[in-house]
Amino acid sequence: LLSVRPLWIICHGMHSGVPALLLALCVVDKPRVTLIAGNWKLNPSTAQEAVALVQGLADAHGQSGAPDATGAPELAIFPPFPFIHIAVAHGAPAGIRVGAQNIGAEPGVGAFTGEVTARMVESLGAEFVLLGHSERRHIYGETDDLIHRKVHHALEAGLHVILCVGETETEFIAGDQEAVTSRQVLRGLKGLAPDQIGNITIAYEPVWAVGTGRTATGEQAQRAHSHIRATLEGAFGQSRASAIRILYGGSVTPETAGALLRMPDVDGALVGGASLSPSKLAAIATLAGDLLSNESPHLASPIPLSSESSPALLPDLACAVDSKPIRPTVAGDDDDHDDASVSFHSHGLTHA
Repeated sequence: LLSVRPLWIICHGMHSGVPALLLALCVVDKPRVTLIAGNWKLNPSTAQEAVALVQGLADAHGQSGAPDATGAPELAIFPPFPFIHIAVAHGAPAGIRVGAQNIGAEPGVGAFTGEVTARMVESLGAEFVLLGHSERRHIYGETDDLIHRKVHHALEAGLHVILCVGETETEFIAGDQEAVTSRQVLRGLKGLAPDQIGNITIAYEPVWAVGTGRTATGEQAQRAHSHIRATLEGAFGQSRASAIRILYGGSVTPETAGALLRMPDVDGALVGGASLSPSKLAAIATLAGDLLSNESPHLASPIPLSSESSPALLPDLACAVDSKPIRPTVAGDDDDHDDASVSFHSHGLTHA
C-alpha cells in the first residue's frame, strides 16, 4: 500500500534579502513503519530480573505487536545473549519483537571459543541484530571491515540488521560528521544484493550523546539523517533509500523523544538507559503511536534557517535541510557529562 507523507522543500528567494521559505507538500511514498528499539546493553544481572523486565514491559505496552493498516509503531528489545529466549517467550505474546546486541564474525560453527553465530540467535527466535554499536566500535575495537562481515552473516541467517553509525565528539567538533557516517554506512553495506537492502535499518547514534544525557535536537538529528539517506540513495537508488528506516539513538527519553520523532527522516529510536524502565520505553512507544494517529511523525515544524544558511536540495527533493557543519564548543568538566553544555554557533542552538 502507498501512503501520503509530507515532503519538506527549501525554497530560496531570488535575492539575498528574501528569506528562505519552507513549503510542506504531500507526495505518495512507501510508508516506513516507526521502530522503537530498546537496547538493554549488559543488563540485568539475572534471568529472574530479565523475566520481570519483559513482563513489566508487556504489561505497560498493552497492545498487539504487529503493525496495523495505519502503520502502528513496532516495539523491539535487545537483551544480552543469555536472555534472548526469555524475551521471546514473555514478549512475543504482547507483540514485542526481539533482537541480539551483536553476533560473532564467523559464519558457522567450529573451534571459535566464546563466539555466537547469527544462526544461533535466529534459532532462539530473535528477528533483529544490532551491529556496529558505538560501544562495540570504541570499547572493543570493531572495525568497519569486521562489521561488514557480520552484516553479511546476519542477512544470510535471515536476521534484520540494525547498522549503527555515528561520530565521536572530536569528529563532531572537527566538522567530520558527514564523512564519518557516510564511510560507516558504505563500508558496512558494501556488496549487498538489491533484495537484501529491505532487511537493513540504520541507527544514527552520535557517540557524544550515547549514555551522556546529552541529546541532539530534532533539527540536528534531521540534518544527520537526511545526509545518511542521501548516502544510501547514492549507493542503492532513491526508491530503496526512501524505504530504509533511520533511527536516532543517544540518550532518548520520553521527554526528548517527541522532538526527534517529529522529524521527516527520524523513523524511530534506539533507546538505551530508558529501555530498562518498562514504563519509560512503553511511554516512548505510545508517543510514537500518538504521533502516527494524530499527525504524521514525518510532519515537522518548519526548521528555522538563518540568512547565511546554505541549504541544498537532495536529488529527489526530499528533506533538504541546512547542510552547514555543526561545530559545538563544550563547556564543563569532561568527566561530568550531565553538567556539560554544547553551544552550536552555526545555528544559534544550545543544548545542556
